[in-house]
Amino acid sequence: MNHFLIFLLVFISTPILTIVASESASTWVIPVIRPYMMVAGGGYEYRPEVSLGDGGRYELNIARASLRSQVWNNETNELVLSGSWQDARFNSDAVFSSVGDFPEHLYDLRLGGLYRHVTPEKTVLGIFFAIGTADEQPYSSSAGTGVNATAFWRHPIARDALLFTLTYIDNAAILGGVPLPGITYEWHPDTATTVLLGVPFTLVTWRSSQRTSLNASLSVFGTARVSTSFTPWEDTAWLQLQTGLEYGAESAKWTEHLPKDERVYARAGKVSGGVSCRFGPLNTGTLIGGWLFARKVGIGDSLFDLDDYIRPNPGPFVAVNLSSGF
Repeated sequence: MNHFLIFLLVFISTPILTIVASESASTWVIPVIRPYMMVAGGGYEYRPEVSLGDGGRYELNIARASLRSQVWNNETNELVLSGSWQDARFNSDAVFSSVGDFPEHLYDLRLGGLYRHVTPEKTVLGIFFAIGTADEQPYSSSAGTGVNATAFWRHPIARDALLFTLTYIDNAAILGGVPLPGITYEWHPDTATTVLLGVPFTLVTWRSSQRTSLNASLSVFGTARVSTSFTPWEDTAWLQLQTGLEYGAESAKWTEHLPKDERVYARAGKVSGGVSCRFGPLNTGTLIGGWLFARKVGIGDSLFDLDDYIRPNPGPFVAVNLSSGF
C-alpha cells in the first residue's frame, strides 16, 4: 500500500530534467527495516523527430542509469546511498532568440543518501539528501549544482497515519528553491484502498483484486498521473499490462548560456500503454509506448514566465526500463 507514497516522495525529491520514470524505492515510509539490498536500474526513451509549431524539427533521446544500496542497518535504523546518471540528447534546429542554438546535451548526475529510524510503534523518522548537477557540462562550475532534500515523519494513528514532510527542491519546475512544509493523512478505508490527502501531494490507490489496480496522484510540483495495471491471466502473475495518463514539467540549468536565475523548462502530457515483466521480487523489465501532447520547451525565470520557447508538435515515444536487485 505504501509503495505509491514512496514513489511520489522519491519523484519529488529527484532532479527533474525530462520525464523520468523514478524507481519505486521501498524504503521511505514503510514501518519496517528490510534486509540488505542493492538495486541497479537503467532505461532508454526515444521521442522521434517532430516538426515545431513555427517551423523546424525536434527530437529527443534519453538514457539513464541508477544504483541504490543499503550500506548499514540494524533492527531500527538503516542508511541507503544512491546515485543516478541521465543524458538527454536533443536533435533540433530550433534557435532561442536570446541565447542562440538549442543545447545538444543536458546531463543530470546525482549522489544521495537516505537515513531512516523505525520504532516498534511503527513511527518512521528520516531524511533524504541529494546533491548533483543538471547542466550541459556537468560540474564545469558550481552554478550548475543543485540540492534536493526531504525530511519526513510518519506518525501512526490506529490503522491510519499522519505524514509530516519538509521538502526543498532546488531545480523543480514549480516552487523550485522554496522550502515547502507538508502534511498528509494516510487513510485506509478498507484493505483494497489507500488514500493520501494533503500537501504537497494527494494520492489514491485502489487494488480491486490481486490482478487489477488503479493509482492516481497530484503534486504541487507540477505533476499529475493516473495509471492502471492488469494481470491478464491468473497463472502468469509475472506479466502485467499497463496504461497511464500523466502531465509533468521539468527543468535544468544551462549555466554556459543563461543567467543564474533562468533555466530550461519542458512540459508535456503523455498517454502510454505497455507490458511489465517481473522475474523475482526485485527484477523487472518494462516496455511502454504512447503519445506526447501539449508540449512546450523554453527558457526563463519559471515555467510560467518563459522568455523564449518552442512548441514541438504531438508525437509518439517508446521506452524500455530494466531493474535488478540483489
